[in-house]
Amino acid sequence: MAAPTSSSRRAAIQEIIARPRPTPAAGFAPETNGRSHATSSYFGCNTFGARQMRDKLPKDVYAKLLAAVRLGKKLDADIAPAVAHAIRDWAVSRGV
Repeated sequence: MAAPTSSSRRAAIQEIIARPRPTPAAGFAPETNGRSHATSSYFGCNTFGARQMRDKLPKDVYAKLLAAVRLGKKLDADIAPAVAHAIRDWAVSRGV
């Protein structure tokens, strides 16, 4: 295979730049009156984080999961199904 020339590289870059950009999906770049909100207002909204864990998991499972995350240990096999179920339910509630 021949090495690409400088002109073919430039042509490829120009083609990429000229492509139409898709608009963000609903809920990812909310707009009000045609003006976008700050990224920080919706960044991470689809992340199963500590708050979601605390809300969705039983207290004992949450405590074991949090300890595993903080200490960098493997997830205890007896709580894994509860964690997986909570993540799945949360994702389905978000439209996945």
